[in-house]
Amino acid sequence: MKLSSLSRRFVVGVWLALSALGVVAHEMSMAELGLREVAKGQFIWSWGQSGTNQPIATDLSPVWPEGCVAVEEDLSLKCPAAGMIGTLAVDGVGKRYSAALVRIDWLDGQTRVYTITA
Repeated sequence: MKLSSLSRRFVVGVWLALSALGVVAHEMSMAELGLREVAKGQFIWSWGQSGTNQPIATDLSPVWPEGCVAVEEDLSLKCPAAGMIGTLAVDGVGKRYSAALVRIDWLDGQTRVYTITA
């Protein structure tokens, strides 16, 4: 039995559609780190919701700019008199989380959002 051109296209189309069902990418989540400046060079920080039962802090950890010191117990950060100047990184990005959004609410009312990727 010979298939017409239209029938062959239909069969190929169905085969391609069914083949694509097996190709499903795992979408990685994004984490959010919020910092709020409460006094010149002093911040309160926190992670957003992870969407899982596991806290974000088990997978990611901030690497603060040189001179800034974090106190994990109260999630505070104190930077030198010049303020938070330098490179802020997040260790662990690219494993469970594809990126980390860092939102900084400055004392003067400005807000900045940065995306950190692997």
